[in-house]
Amino acid sequence: MINAGIIGATGYGGRETIRILLGHPQVRIVLLAADPSFTGQRIDQVYPEFRSRIDLLCQDVNEAKFAKECDVVFLATPDGLAIKFAPGLLAGGAKVIDYAADFRFQDVKLYEQHYPIKHTQPDLLKQAVYGLPEFNAEKIAKASLIGNPGCFPTAVVLGAAPLFKNSLVEDSFIIANCLTGASGAGRKALLPMILPELAGNVRPYKVAAHRHQPEMAQVLQAISSSPAKVCFIPQLIPVDRGIIATITARLAKSISLDELLAVYEQTYSQAPFVRIGSAGELPELKQVVGSNFCDISLALDNESRTVIVFSCIDNLVKGLAGQAVQNMNIMFDLPQTTGLL
Repeated sequence: MINAGIIGATGYGGRETIRILLGHPQVRIVLLAADPSFTGQRIDQVYPEFRSRIDLLCQDVNEAKFAKECDVVFLATPDGLAIKFAPGLLAGGAKVIDYAADFRFQDVKLYEQHYPIKHTQPDLLKQAVYGLPEFNAEKIAKASLIGNPGCFPTAVVLGAAPLFKNSLVEDSFIIANCLTGASGAGRKALLPMILPELAGNVRPYKVAAHRHQPEMAQVLQAISSSPAKVCFIPQLIPVDRGIIATITARLAKSISLDELLAVYEQTYSQAPFVRIGSAGELPELKQVVGSNFCDISLALDNESRTVIVFSCIDNLVKGLAGQAVQNMNIMFDLPQTTGLL
């Protein structure tokens, strides 16, 4: 059995990780830590749906204790905390999967440019692996430190990667218009996120200024080995969870829809959680919510030689906790689907 610890257990990411791991046949949750306001509370008191399933206390973070008792530690914490916790956990022999952005960027300056945090562990970036299983499985298998991708980058990169990998994007430029549910903002009281503010509304935000944009560009560039330009337009919609990304790009050459679908099928032929829709089949949030699947469908405007890619995920599962467990499975030489189907 794999002994797992979760730091940040009372947030949405931590809650979803607990839910998934409770159904994982090879994992035992042994330690939980949370914000000091929850210290000493049982997790089934914080989240009553866990009654009769798990009653561990939420503790303060003690890196030495977590490293001693856990084979893997999930850091479901805000940006900046993994920089503090990861060194001690790794030194004690635990594998670490970080949900925040602390270990997603290869360039410290790029991280500090988009996050108001001084990165004090630049050496750890050299050993960190970006945890996108569909493209980095071999590196993930050998890693001790994973930077779990952001939810928007997961949807956009999976949707656009086959185009970049096969040099099909004119000028290496895409527009990614993404609709997202409110849970992406985390479990905190924010006026714009309360139901009366959200209901019946659609709200664009951080257009041309969202910090997930450079992450998308970095990963697509690594996949294609050429610069990638992403115009990212996030919009908040009145649902609790889910992302549907509409990605448009002008094609570098004429190609039929059937040929495009074949490119996608080939790219993801060994990816158990990517489902490619047939011609004319478009995804919906309800098809993926609660699952670790990414549903991708294509449309083609022949007149303008524009491809429209729809990529749909649950931001809390494939965009967060489910992808983290998928990474853990790879790290411990388990089938990627273990505990996720």
